[in-house]
Amino acid sequence: MPILLPDLAPKLNPEVLPTWSRLNNLNLNNVNVTKISPEIGYGILAVQDIVGPQHEVTGSFNDLPVLRVPEDVVLSHLAIEEYAKVEPKFRQLLEAYGQASQREKFVLYLMFHRINSRHDISILPSPWTEYVKFLPEDIPTPTLWPASHIPLLHGTELAEPVQAKLNVLEHEYDRLVQISQDLLFLQDISFSPAGIALRDWQLADAWFRSRALEIPGLGTCMVPVLDMANHNATNHNAYWDRESATGDVVLMLRPGATVAKGEEICINYGADRSAAEYLFAYGMFDMDSAVRPITLPFHFATTDPLAGAKHAVFKTRTPQLRITLPNDLAEYERGQRYWECPYAYLSALNAEDGLTFQVAQDLEGRQELHMFLDDEDITDKAMDIESLLKDLAIWPVINFRAIQMMKAELSVDDILRNFDITKHEELWDDKPYTYALAAQFAYTEAQLIQTATQYFESAAAAQFEDSFLQAYLQAVNNGADISPRQLEALIGEEIGKRHETRPQEGADGDVLGVSKGNGKEEMEENGGGEEDFS
Repeated sequence: MPILLPDLAPKLNPEVLPTWSRLNNLNLNNVNVTKISPEIGYGILAVQDIVGPQHEVTGSFNDLPVLRVPEDVVLSHLAIEEYAKVEPKFRQLLEAYGQASQREKFVLYLMFHRINSRHDISILPSPWTEYVKFLPEDIPTPTLWPASHIPLLHGTELAEPVQAKLNVLEHEYDRLVQISQDLLFLQDISFSPAGIALRDWQLADAWFRSRALEIPGLGTCMVPVLDMANHNATNHNAYWDRESATGDVVLMLRPGATVAKGEEICINYGADRSAAEYLFAYGMFDMDSAVRPITLPFHFATTDPLAGAKHAVFKTRTPQLRITLPNDLAEYERGQRYWECPYAYLSALNAEDGLTFQVAQDLEGRQELHMFLDDEDITDKAMDIESLLKDLAIWPVINFRAIQMMKAELSVDDILRNFDITKHEELWDDKPYTYALAAQFAYTEAQLIQTATQYFESAAAAQFEDSFLQAYLQAVNNGADISPRQLEALIGEEIGKRHETRPQEGADGDVLGVSKGNGKEEMEENGGGEEDFS
């Protein structure tokens, strides 16, 4: 059982973490937690030269880890459940709060200990009773920015998510305030800006989002001291794992890594995350990532009579356009696919293309919305709609529409207008680091959107090479009121007529641009396969 430090001050300097670590059976091997800079905060540094193992180690790590954290100190969803069984006040808090997500349970646990550190509500101590006092009071994630700084995100992909997150956190805090009136141990505590404030709840949420890791066999966890390790996408020299025999979480140097005395031990938080995801979770973003993803909201056309039904079949998913371009734009290749957006392909599909919706009733009498394409129920295939459409003759038109719709979501105008320095000069004086972070993020996103716009223009231009799309656009430009399916039928009829009057074998000529080729003999060899007229 971990030993607890008695009577620690309400806020602790992470430089005394070795003492807490020894008393809680953590093992720091030739490393220490040290302040890197006021902006970055603390990190894990080598206190002498360290060399990693020559080969990858799995299962049992012996004395190789630079950090070993016992399982009973790791905060996991199981640890929270176990604590609720032995700490009646925390159990009452969970029960009064009611239905809670995994994140909310972690935040409630952290808030419970934070309240105790400030008001001493006589809780059953755990290693986290003191560890929360080591955690930073400020994290530059946007949910902790001053309200005056939130407009700096206007026009970026974070504008809507940050505001939505702030609304959720305020709702959750109000819920906590409401239930506190019925919990005896919280009735004398002031839930107000001068007491336990909304910012305390926002801070606990930021602690969780910026420090949670996925641990094998345990799921989402918070691991003390390991959560002090900073991120480096290109030069991370360490990784975390879990020892199978003991359940301990370990921090290992990567095979062949060498770390000199005074150098930092860094991990990789995730190679495929966008700058927005990093800023949202950690209050920083990595300019050296190998790829540059961006996720933007996708909007179904307000003029589309089926827009509501199309949105509904995706259920709780938020329509998004995700683009991932290489960081080195010299690697960009024409024709390479860099986007993911099933919403655009469904948005590009109309009733005239064979799309219909019906409301059905299940065996229990509940109504469900079903989606059909040519009378085939594709309700459960909404996320895979693109692959279904690729087999259709009208695919070139649908693909072209979708590309145009995705391109329409890209705009840097709002970002550039928002970052007129004269509009926010007072914010620079108020909190320069936050302003600089927001400005750098906005510039990075604007640059990426401009590149993505050029990419979509190139992708759209490539579609013009398709003969079916050419025929459709020519008909529309000539004033014809025709759908892709009607064009498909007309072409089919024309092909049928020409086939009936087709010249005898050996004569010159093509049929709708398709040469006669090898004729009957080749068709018989290939099992009489169909010709491609698209």
